Amino acid sequence: MSEINIEINSEINSEINSEEEYLRNINRLIEDKLYNQSLKLVIKAIEQYPQSRLLRNKKGWCLYYVKIKNKPTNPESRCAFIEAVNNIRTMYSSQDKFVPRKLALFKMIEYSDECGISTEDIIQCYNELGCEELSDVPFSAVIDGRKISLSSDKEKWYMGFSKLMFEQGNYEYALQLCEDALHTICFVNQNKQWLIKRQADCLINLGREAESIDILHELSITLPHWSTYSKLAVAYAKANNVEKANKYFSLACHDINYVKVNLYREYADFLKDTNPKLAYYHLKLTEMIFRQQGWFIKPDLKKAIEELGDERCNNYKVTITLKEFWKSKMYMGQERIEGRITNILSHGKAGFIRDDDKQDYYFLMSNVQDSIHNIFVGMRVSFYAQQGMKGMDAVEVALQS
Repeated sequence: MSEINIEINSEINSEINSEEEYLRNINRLIEDKLYNQSLKLVIKAIEQYPQSRLLRNKKGWCLYYVKIKNKPTNPESRCAFIEAVNNIRTMYSSQDKFVPRKLALFKMIEYSDECGISTEDIIQCYNELGCEELSDVPFSAVIDGRKISLSSDKEKWYMGFSKLMFEQGNYEYALQLCEDALHTICFVNQNKQWLIKRQADCLINLGREAESIDILHELSITLPHWSTYSKLAVAYAKANNVEKANKYFSLACHDINYVKVNLYREYADFLKDTNPKLAYYHLKLTEMIFRQQGWFIKPDLKKAIEELGDERCNNYKVTITLKEFWKSKMYMGQERIEGRITNILSHGKAGFIRDDDKQDYYFLMSNVQDSIHNIFVGMRVSFYAQQGMKGMDAVEVALQS
């Protein structure tokens, strides 16, 4: 790889008589964030002291700050970025300490789309990082006066590499990475839950649906989120359990939201052979969301709608029909539970119900089917039970006279 040619600025072209003096001047420029000048000076210094490890290390850091740290924005800066990263990769090995090799490799991955880096090169970056001593200690940062925790280098490596391997269809290796991470990493934020979902996806694609279902049911206790339910639906569909697949598809779908647009299309594909009318309605909902968001409606969606029917239906009919359908599937096989309201919270938006077996359930007023103006502590109600974030929730609450 050719050296990056940089002219020496006249401001720093005066005679310096020792390596130590070079290092003092370079450090001063770095402290003042004058990285371009520091890079020019360190290149000049290396010409005089080519065996100096300290100067060699300083050159790497200067290259990093000048050419690599910030996202490249044009063809020239993209070429300079790639050249600088490759210079650092050849200048240092994974055994070198206090050099920016690890940071440069992470930046190569981060800016891969902007720079047109091939998948093979990204995999090579991950493999090289795998040979580094990656820290498993989360970083701390202060944003808007609030201290937050950020993923450790090791966590970033596992999250990124397992995602890439999954996208490449290498489910065995992606699963191995997920399982290694889950046994070794101290996670921050919700990365652990996302990695568990990826583990479940790998198992589904490897034909191990029963293991995936067990993992996802356990996850749904701590993360009762639509994305968890959608993966359970896929796992049950792969296992040919139609009733459970419908249940979890419906649990995932029931609050209409544009972020679920791919889920509605997926449920339509599941239903098209057994219930084409409801599949048609799911496709119409998908189309409705595309129009509302101003997105381009692809020809394959239009074709799928035409193949399933030509019924004229407005947005209201689509949403009402689907909500009733989802409700019928969500609670299939469940019996309504009876109990009594024991507490209404001071803000009036939620409360607690105790069933006849003395178990407590949290409920939201928005889940009460009748007028909330008629509700009071001590009133008898019936409801369905559903896993919530902190315990069991009461949903579809009906007041009893």
